[in-house]
Amino acid sequence: MHTKAEIRQWLDSVSDEVVAQGVIPYMPRIEMRFKAKHPQRRFVICCDDDHASRLYAARDRWFGLLPKGQALDIMCTLWEHCSDEQIKGWENG
Repeated sequence: MHTKAEIRQWLDSVSDEVVAQGVIPYMPRIEMRFKAKHPQRRFVICCDDDHASRLYAARDRWFGLLPKGQALDIMCTLWEHCSDEQIKGWENG
């Protein structure tokens, strides 16, 4: 653990250029308490490198254009919009 004086001393030693790029203090205990109160859900898709690359590119495109929550909502709506028959119709190409 560091004292306030040590943290201030370290911060004073950091160049203005580095500070201008952004400094994010990391407080692991506070983060752990926050995460315990606000659990996030995640899902994992196992796939080959090509599919993963395409999924990440699509995700990054959407997240770059819209706020994350809105992008996820629209992406889910688009997936839900397809009927089972449409999806099965794509099975062979």
